[in-house]
Amino acid sequence: CPNRTGLVTPFPIFPDALSVLTEIVDTAQTRISYEKLYYDKGLKMVRYDYKTPGAGDANPVTVISDFNTGARYNIDKKTLHCTPSKLALGDDFVKRLPNGTLELISLGQYFHSDGANIQYAGKAIIRSVVCNTWIGTYYDPDVRRDTTVQWYFTDRKWVEATGFVEGSSSFYMMK
Repeated sequence: CPNRTGLVTPFPIFPDALSVLTEIVDTAQTRISYEKLYYDKGLKMVRYDYKTPGAGDANPVTVISDFNTGARYNIDKKTLHCTPSKLALGDDFVKRLPNGTLELISLGQYFHSDGANIQYAGKAIIRSVVCNTWIGTYYDPDVRRDTTVQWYFTDRKWVEATGFVEGSSSFYMMK
């Protein structure tokens, strides 16, 4: 809102390390699938665990991207067969620098908050959890248009306990 005064709620900054379980709802295919993501900027490593959607017993796969060595490993978790390859532009979390080298993108880039026009939208209750929500638009070069995104972070009163770490205002959902 132009000339808005008063308290502005800033968009949270994504951490340098994160693990998240992602639920992917595909309404067109009437499928729900899950991915586990482990991201560590300091270690320059990303890991995905997922199953290919479909009927039957889908193969679980782990993909590890090592930005220290420039290698990517696809591991079939049933057979433990590992297929190494080089990181390439187009792989998740990869960007090319002006000098041609490949680099790990930030979580803000991955979740499209970096460079987005973002506004706080208030509180919402998602699956009985009180969340602060932001709405933003970013330009998506893949489809050559602006895309609208909504991010949800747990309210400070909610505490998330994961292993030895407790935190609040955790990234909860994006749509």
